[in-house]
Amino acid sequence: MPGANPERRNAPAWIDAEKAVLIAVNKSLGSDLGVVLDMRADGPNPRVLASVYVDAHPLTETESRSLQDGDVHLWREVSPTLRAFLQRVGLLD
Repeated sequence: MPGANPERRNAPAWIDAEKAVLIAVNKSLGSDLGVVLDMRADGPNPRVLASVYVDAHPLTETESRSLQDGDVHLWREVSPTLRAFLQRVGLLD
């Protein structure tokens, strides 16, 4: 994304909305969980990310550096590829 901090540009903690596909949201109101396919990585086999509420989870050093004032959510890698994710949840052999 133009003007984005280079450290944030490809970090899982930040997504490019033009290169992400929302595939799931949580059932409970207020939990604010989203799951996306991050198409910046390997297009045909994108990584899977889930949103995390910053105040409720400890952050890695990289995640902490990627946050900017006012950020309350970040994206965390669930699986390095869609294929690995589908295998992990039993939808693909």
